[in-house]
Parts: sequence; C-alpha cells; structure tokens
Amino acid sequence: MKRTGILSDSCNGARGSWIFKLSLAYLGVNITWAGPGQVLMSPQIQWLTENTPLGFFTESKETNLAIISFVAGIFALVSTPLWGALSDRTRSRWGRRTPWMTLGLVIVAITLVFSGFAWSLPALLISWVAIQAAINTIISPMSAAIPDHVPVSQRGLVSGW
Repeated sequence: MKRTGILSDSCNGARGSWIFKLSLAYLGVNITWAGPGQVLMSPQIQWLTENTPLGFFTESKETNLAIISFVAGIFALVSTPLWGALSDRTRSRWGRRTPWMTLGLVIVAITLVFSGFAWSLPALLISWVAIQAAINTIISPMSAAIPDHVPVSQRGLVSGW
C-alpha cells in the first residue's frame, strides 16, 4: 500500500538549486521585515510622536512603538494560518503557492513605500499591519512548499537553512 500524506516520500529529493532559492527567498523576507521594523521604524515613530497629533497614542515613543508592534503582531498571528489555508486550497495554472507569494510581494512593496511616507502614527500603524499581513502572505505558502517539494528524509536539512 502506498503511503500518502505528510509522511509520504512521494516527491523526489530536493535539488540544491531549489534549497538555495528557498534560502534566498527567506533571507529576502527577513531583510524586508527586519530592516524597516527594527532599524527604520523607531526613528520614524520618534519623529511622528514629537511632531504630529497623537490621537490614541501617547507622548512616549517607546509606548507608541509597542502599540504598533503589538497590533501588527496580532494581525500577523491571525493572518499566518489564513494564508496557509488559502494556499492549500488554491488551484491555478501557476500552482497553489505562487499566486499568494506574488500577491504578498506586491502588497509588501506598496505598503513599505506607504509606511515610509506615513504622515501620522495611525497611518504608520495601518501600513505596518498591512506589511505584517502581506509578509505572511509570502511566508505561509513558502513554508507550505517544503512538504510539497521535499521528501521526509530531507525536510530537516531544508528547514534548517
């Protein structure tokens, strides 16, 4: 009887070029997320805190950073399984994963530009929520592609990169 499901070895071994491309894609996603999120957002929040009306934000740049990060994190937490489930059910001529990763890439690019021009803390919050959700539109299908293309015997190696 042929094994099926996530424990089956129905796919051929992952080629080095596929593993390399997957690693580059993960590197690109992490640079895209970490650069603006860890380096650029803090001075932007400081400037917006000092120069714009606060609304529901505070006079503390640290608290404002925490508010934006927390709200965006909640959206990221919810969107990750959503994008994974949608990519599992997608059938297209480009495959199950590629349309979602492409959509995420376009949205990330647009929202990164929007976040750079955010004129207020609420605008930055909205753009950062969109960035987090869009990045997960890339990450969830990319992670799901591993069992699609990699046999069980190689999954630890591929996931470790």
